[in-house]
Amino acid sequence: MAKYMKVNGSELLALSDVRRVCPITDKERTSLSQLGSRVDANRFNSRIDYKNGGKSYAPETIRDLVEQGVNFVKASSEAFVPRQNIRTVRNLTANDRSTFEKGTGRTMGDHFQSQIQTTAGPVWSTADALTVQERMRRPYNPDISEPEVLRSDNGVRTPEKDEPARANGKDAPESEGNDGREPDEGAPAPEQDQSMSVRRDEVMSQVSTPKKEASTPSRSPEQ
Repeated sequence: MAKYMKVNGSELLALSDVRRVCPITDKERTSLSQLGSRVDANRFNSRIDYKNGGKSYAPETIRDLVEQGVNFVKASSEAFVPRQNIRTVRNLTANDRSTFEKGTGRTMGDHFQSQIQTTAGPVWSTADALTVQERMRRPYNPDISEPEVLRSDNGVRTPEKDEPARANGKDAPESEGNDGREPDEGAPAPEQDQSMSVRRDEVMSQVSTPKKEASTPSRSPEQ
């Protein structure tokens, strides 16, 4: 089982430091392109979120990382978790949703069904706990379509929905973290994602991190 993944050609990242890998969205790419000519946003295909709250961008796709030997579990169409980091999976409760609402003033989207607890931090999933556990039993294969389903308490399966979270009963304003990905940083667990609220200089430092020699595993980026 792979312990590292290679990004940006030669930079090695310890999988134990990776909370999730997300395919980069057009919105993120647009935001990066507005940082100036130093950032070639078109070269990035993935965003890597770390256990320390930092993030970085890489040209490698999920498929590229799978071909390196990384075993992912699909949390949603927008989030993939290294299998070896997963410790527990449980369905979200009414108390979780209440805690999130009190901590953020927002209502958690019904499309989030479970929380995957990893060694690098929590990740929300649009599938229920049983479906996530089923996915954990086999390596993720990008050539095989994962069943986009939820299993409710009465056993009825319904399609997964990647819908925005709602704020005060209305659609939340469009921003990174409200596009079907879980808002899971910065609030009582479950937590609100503030990953795209970083300052311009922080993003510049992360997307412009010098490559490290492949022989020396790199640590997660500091925010």
